Order: sequence, then C-alpha cells, then structure tokens
Amino acid sequence: MKRSSSAKNQLKHKTPAKAGVRASISDMPVLARTAGQLVQATAAGEMLEVKAFKPKEIASEKLIAHTLRISTDYLIGYVEGLAREDPASARALAEKLEVPLVRTMTKGEGKTKELVEIVSVAEYFRRYASEVGELASRDVLDGIAEKD
Repeated sequence: MKRSSSAKNQLKHKTPAKAGVRASISDMPVLARTAGQLVQATAAGEMLEVKAFKPKEIASEKLIAHTLRISTDYLIGYVEGLAREDPASARALAEKLEVPLVRTMTKGEGKTKELVEIVSVAEYFRRYASEVGELASRDVLDGIAEKD
C-alpha cells in the first residue's frame, strides 16, 4: 500500500538511530493513522509482521506494536461504550470495523516475535469472550479438584 505521505515528513525532527529515526510517544498519532490506513487496505484474517506497519524511517518495532495495541484498545472501548447507548449501531459497527490484533508468538529457544492479525471488532469480542469463558471454566474445575 502506498502511503499518502511519508511518516518521516510528519514526525518531528528526531535523533538518528542505527536503523532510522528514533521515534517517541509523541509520534504515536502519526504512526496510528499510518497503521489505520494499512489495516483498512488489508484483508480481514490476514497475518502480518509488525514491521509491515513500521515506516522505513522508524527504528523501533516495539513502539509500533504498542501503538497498534493502543489503537485497538481505543476502538474496542468506543464500540463497548456505544453498545451501552445503541446496541444495534454498535453491532453494525463491530461487524464492519477492523482492528490490528497484536499477538506475541514464541519461537524456538525462547525467542518471541510479534505478529499482527487483522480482525473485525466482532471477531475480537468473540475471541475475548471465548478466552474469558475458558478461564472461568478452569477456575471452576480447579475449585472442584481442590475440594476432592
């Protein structure tokens, strides 16, 4: 996807780093907007590496991963708040709106790599509800096992 303008042009003058510009928290809005454009252009269910969201000029993949997580949390919170006021609108928005779901995968020898999956907000809620239900059932089973 071709970006409308280079992130480097929009980032404040930064100290050069070994692999590019050293970005900071103040650059997150620009990075989030750039990521949002990429999410919109990417098919739902597609898996990408974090570096796919990283402008060439930026050195830190960790900052990009944090930005993606914050952006997702904001959008999820917005839809949850909307659901309290207008459930029908929230449901429609959740089916249409896609977010970057950052997951940390463990590779051999304890190394980790962060991958990004593009999912709808509705899919995010389904997965989260499933995880919460699984954890709750484990707690119940652990409680029963302790009594025996």
